[in-house]
Amino acid sequence: MLCQLCNLNESIENSHVIPRLVFRGIKSDSPTGFFRNYRTPNRREQDGDKQPLLCLECEKLFSVPENLFAQNIFVPFHERDQDHFSYGPWLHYFLTSLAWRTLALDLPGLETDSTIAPHLLEPLRLSLRTMRSYLCGATHLGNSIRQHAIAWTVAGKCSPELAAAGPNVLIRRSTVGYTLVGKRQGYAAVVHNMAGFVTVLNIKGNPRDTWLNTKIAPNGGEITQPQKVTSWIMHDLLEWMMSASRAISEGMSEKQQQKIFDGMQSNPTAPSLRHALRDAQIEVADGD
Repeated sequence: MLCQLCNLNESIENSHVIPRLVFRGIKSDSPTGFFRNYRTPNRREQDGDKQPLLCLECEKLFSVPENLFAQNIFVPFHERDQDHFSYGPWLHYFLTSLAWRTLALDLPGLETDSTIAPHLLEPLRLSLRTMRSYLCGATHLGNSIRQHAIAWTVAGKCSPELAAAGPNVLIRRSTVGYTLVGKRQGYAAVVHNMAGFVTVLNIKGNPRDTWLNTKIAPNGGEITQPQKVTSWIMHDLLEWMMSASRAISEGMSEKQQQKIFDGMQSNPTAPSLRHALRDAQIEVADGD
């Protein structure tokens, strides 16, 4: 199988979809030293999903902005809850590489989904081609690739349903990436949660959505607070994470639950437990 970016070299077997640095960060401050997949909650995981997607040379190409993201954004965000950042062109490039990987893997499945009208997929195909050209050097296409990022540090007030799910653990201790298609209006996006650092490639947006201080500029800029998002995309992401949380809770054996409890008891100072303490202080909002 050829690399899906350059179409020249043979792809390696183990290209990460979501970068390893995210899973490494989650594991490093975990009371148990592991994380779990909602599909197989009784099995401890050490790493994220890997696919034959990129060749070694293109992996190296992506590694430069990925390392800059790790050093300048992810580590201070994950470890110290920093929520304001200065960034260069590398951030837009990194987020585009992330969205391209997920969309490239998701699109074949979406094309076989009989519930999605064929014409709704054309913006996704165009976006995939545009991102590939941009990643291969066509930087003039950057402004047509609408990237957003939300530094979600602490959830202090939320709906009763979300409060019951424990939003701080739910958001800050999980990672996911997927392509989202609205089957009626045709809105489309590629969404990622990287332990609370949420990114969105807005392929076809709803004009009624609100995105305050979230846009990532191709030439660099700053992520500042406050940020505010009112969008069907974030609603879907939260619904997905709550569903995954329920799947883990309902599918995990008592033996595995005891192992987690024992791990937390033996490591009561694990940094990740601060999210559980914040969930205990959640203010439940009236209404949705």
